[in-house]
Amino acid sequence: MTQAGLCHGKVMVIAHPKTTVREISQHRLRQLYLNRSKKWADGSSVHLTVFVDQPATTVFITKHLGKSTAQFKRYWKQQLFSGKGIPPEYFKTLQELLQYIRTTRGAIGFIDCDAPPKGVAVIRLTE
Repeated sequence: MTQAGLCHGKVMVIAHPKTTVREISQHRLRQLYLNRSKKWADGSSVHLTVFVDQPATTVFITKHLGKSTAQFKRYWKQQLFSGKGIPPEYFKTLQELLQYIRTTRGAIGFIDCDAPPKGVAVIRLTE
């Protein structure tokens, strides 16, 4: 499948290069990013990432999670404060984000479709 075929709107879902997941449903992605599920199907831990202040971030959070970016941040502050979960790792540069995902088993994130996904697995997002 081409890189364009792996884009969903303006967003591409990426993960650790050795992930066995090749596609993920919007529902499952929402479960992960809203802390309703913390494990991959194989039982390993999921490590969430967010690329700060990027157009893809706004699209992803709004379209796929049904929240504004401010609501998403508040949601995770509440999760952390109540002891229910650890918020995603936030990254300011694409290089830092890709490096973290490349080196952290179970890591997942999303980037703009125009960004080069070097050294990471690209996951097809399904309805």
